[in-house]
Amino acid sequence: MENKPLHENLDETLLKAAVLQEPATDKISEVHDAVGSVEDGGVVTSLLPLGQQSTIPPEPWSIVGHCSCGACTVTLRRPRGLMSFRCHCSTCREAYANDPVTKGSYSTPSLDWCCNVKYEGPITFTNTFAFSGVCLKRGACSRCKQPVVSLGRGLMTGFTFANVNVINSGLPAEHQIRPEFNMFYNSGNQAGEDDLNTYHSDIGSLVGFVGKLAARISMCRSCCCAWPR
Repeated sequence: MENKPLHENLDETLLKAAVLQEPATDKISEVHDAVGSVEDGGVVTSLLPLGQQSTIPPEPWSIVGHCSCGACTVTLRRPRGLMSFRCHCSTCREAYANDPVTKGSYSTPSLDWCCNVKYEGPITFTNTFAFSGVCLKRGACSRCKQPVVSLGRGLMTGFTFANVNVINSGLPAEHQIRPEFNMFYNSGNQAGEDDLNTYHSDIGSLVGFVGKLAARISMCRSCCCAWPR
């Protein structure tokens, strides 16, 4: 018996179902189990031959997270944004002291263009400044004090940092965001490495962060002018 590629078996199954009106669900499930699905930032690649694959973007603005008391919400155009990470610098640790998940061990921001993040509720903002030129207007819930969003200033103008722990409150467990890397690790208490790529020194952290951000921007299709509304 000739061994055919899985996508050809799937095509034949779909054709047979269409002509004979036979259910194709079981066979498609077999092929799906053998191949699996591909997910990247909420985009799923179908099991069609190369060139006929389709991607299904998440419904814009469907991701809504909330702070621990529920008074503040954060809505994303799409999950994950440009990138998510853990920052161990002293300023971030102080800002996340009232985060019920990290308890000030590190911050967990998800960075995206400011047009891709909306927030509502009683948020109190405080300005912070760093020697690197990264200035943030940090917002925390006025009631439970959990950090919610930070607005980029200085070199970070145009970007918004949403708290991953707030975002994950609006996602099912299997789709929750996991940070990609640690930065300024030596500045913190060396907690939360969790097998993530880790930049230890200040210089290494800055170079790694800027490099990753530049790469994501160069490939980005998530800004408001490119992502479906």
